[in-house]
Amino acid sequence: FLLDSKTIGQLDSAIRSAKADYAIIYSVADSTSAYSYEWSIKDVHKRTGEAPGLLIATNHFMDPAWNSAEPSGDPHKSVTRRHNLVALGEKYKGVFNVQTMMNILDLPYEKGGVTVPGTIYEIVAVPAKRTIYLKAPEYQDWVEINLNKYFEDGKAASRKK
Repeated sequence: FLLDSKTIGQLDSAIRSAKADYAIIYSVADSTSAYSYEWSIKDVHKRTGEAPGLLIATNHFMDPAWNSAEPSGDPHKSVTRRHNLVALGEKYKGVFNVQTMMNILDLPYEKGGVTVPGTIYEIVAVPAKRTIYLKAPEYQDWVEINLNKYFEDGKAASRKK
């Protein structure tokens, strides 16, 4: 979808016109907006943030249209991690930057944060600058990845060949 979509609107159309083989949650953003797609094998729901400027997604569907209860017992701590993210979002409202977001993601679950043992990766994205910061807890600290070279004149460099 990303290779064939020049805008977030085109990406939205592509996601909504396809069928999924398994349930998945995608979070997407451009320089002005961010969405989380909760995509089951039957339907897809596009969610915006609960508060302007804040989009939170964890490992379970949250759209009220799904009519599903929060996971019983919170086996993967997803519900509590989401509640922790909402609280941290409120706490740092108006002062978010890359370092603040990294600090939030580095805060262990046991201390009111989100990171649990077994977390595979964490991403902080700055869509307006086409930069992401990636961390693989227990393996690699935060690494800055500049994506500008892949977006020459609005086309992915890999498609220019």
